[in-house]
Amino acid sequence: MTWKTETIQNEEKLIKNSDSSQVIVRPKYYVGSTGCVWASDMLRLRYEQPDIYEMTGTNESKSYSKQERAFCAKVRDNIFYYLDSTTEDDLASLQKGQNQFVLYEIERLSHFQKRLNLAMEDWKDTENVKVAEKISEILTYINTVLEHLQSDDMDQTLVSLNFLTEQCQHVMQTIDLLCLPEVKPIICEYTDAGPGVGISNTAVRFRFAEMCRIQNSVRRARIHRASGDSAQNEAERTNSSIGDSLVDGATLRWDYYSHRDDISEEELSNLSSEELQKRKANTTEKNAWRVAEEVCVRIDDAKGPAGDFLKAYVTERPEERFFSNGDCLKKYMECGKSTKHTIPGHGYFKKITDFTERHTESGELYLEYRKFKCKQISESCEFCSNSTVCDLYGSNIVSAVPRPYPDYSKLPHFHYLSHVQTPVKVDQKDREPDDFQPRANLKKLFSQGEIASDYHDAISDFSKKFIISEEIAKKYISHMETLKLDREKRSIATTQKRQNETAKDYNGYNWNEMFENNMIDKQTSCTLEKYIKHHKLGQFKYKLDKVQAVKRHIAKESIIEVDDGNDSEKESESESDDSDSDLILEANDTDSSDESEEENNALQSEISLHTYSSRSRRICLPKKFQDYITL
Repeated sequence: MTWKTETIQNEEKLIKNSDSSQVIVRPKYYVGSTGCVWASDMLRLRYEQPDIYEMTGTNESKSYSKQERAFCAKVRDNIFYYLDSTTEDDLASLQKGQNQFVLYEIERLSHFQKRLNLAMEDWKDTENVKVAEKISEILTYINTVLEHLQSDDMDQTLVSLNFLTEQCQHVMQTIDLLCLPEVKPIICEYTDAGPGVGISNTAVRFRFAEMCRIQNSVRRARIHRASGDSAQNEAERTNSSIGDSLVDGATLRWDYYSHRDDISEEELSNLSSEELQKRKANTTEKNAWRVAEEVCVRIDDAKGPAGDFLKAYVTERPEERFFSNGDCLKKYMECGKSTKHTIPGHGYFKKITDFTERHTESGELYLEYRKFKCKQISESCEFCSNSTVCDLYGSNIVSAVPRPYPDYSKLPHFHYLSHVQTPVKVDQKDREPDDFQPRANLKKLFSQGEIASDYHDAISDFSKKFIISEEIAKKYISHMETLKLDREKRSIATTQKRQNETAKDYNGYNWNEMFENNMIDKQTSCTLEKYIKHHKLGQFKYKLDKVQAVKRHIAKESIIEVDDGNDSEKESESESDDSDSDLILEANDTDSSDESEEENNALQSEISLHTYSSRSRRICLPKKFQDYITL
């Protein structure tokens, strides 16, 4: 949607100029709500509906069709992303030839190749032969690089990569010379704060910065709106229209495919249990995507919230989406500073993380990017210096998005200043994040002990300063007091538990029971040390080593060897009594009765045992002992 200003009754107000509703349908079980999925879908819309994203009014844009502009945009964005994600640090790690870096580069190039092939499928609808020919050349070069990578020839690989980079830069220049319409330099994204879209999500912040670079934004803001309130959240009104289009009285079929399709009964009966379950799972996924397509058909061209018509798309498959390095990004963000250099792609991840810190500002409910904001810290960064300068805004930093500011002249009624009157600076300095955000300031004052539910004067002053009713402030303060009480109770319980654990000695634990219930891993290092010292297992520095040592020793102690010549009747009776036990031991006694042997065989098949032969005895162990026993 776009907005414009109009003067109504001598007041300048923002009026919605245009509104277009786009819907992305996802089978949520197979495509979750993550920052990678959200950002890929946003770029998908840029290619499906270029008119919404592009600036109009230039003469050059009239000579290119919608399909041509979408094709060139898709090619340019993919090439830019490949070049941007190629860093010297990552190439230096690749040159070492370590397996994880080689595999990462193979996956990155293969994905780049797949994205270009998808773009080439749209080339038939365009007349830009020159760009298409260059893309074909790049695809050939990618195959050459992949061959060098798979042959572990790092020197030749780096030479091929440098040549590929030069060819990609040449294609970028060719597309830029076409003078295609630019993406709108200022974009505002309204969302709720759910998973996959919230600004506190690491992947969301990272992809937000990437999209600012890909689309060369001058200012981009991501603002959380009230969920469930159609007056404050435009997406809620679209959801209402989606519901109307789906609830039309018709049933929604889900069983389009069966696991019996395209296979004979004989072939089906010969499948193993694992193969059958895998086939059923694949059929379920196939049905899920088919249902998503059916939902998309029902929504497409339905009446939208602003009198327009909804446009629906099915989300891209995970292997086809624009951003594909989510797993490595997650590892990089979760690992310690000393081990980040071991994560594939660490050079690029660090570059974008630093870029985010220098160019974005975040509050409780918003995330804002401004190009050239790096100048406020030091000199202009590499991206701001080398990227194309927007003709509308030049090379100067644009002002921040005006955030609500109280209008104290209208007290006791609560009002904010109009958009035009709202200041972005106070005392010639940029306003602090969340300076008049009520909930953020309530949290701050509560944590400092300056406000509570029985501080009536403080609540009254807060209500006037941040123009919210005292009832709303009291309600949220009560909520924070409840959370604080819960934290204190949990802290007391945790402290008491630690004290009890410290007071216990070795005999205070049922070690075998903890082993059987897989609770050894959850014990503290102090608890594990009691077992290690009691049995004199040695010295271990890390908890993982302690866990393995304790598990290994308990598993060995659980084996009771049965010598030759034991009474077979007594052994059979013991095994019958302990039929639910995890440990079954058998002696090769030729005098054992047939009945006892049948019981043993039935019991072994029931609990799926591993059998080891050692001289004159046979030891049968459950699978969970496999990692700890060596005979």
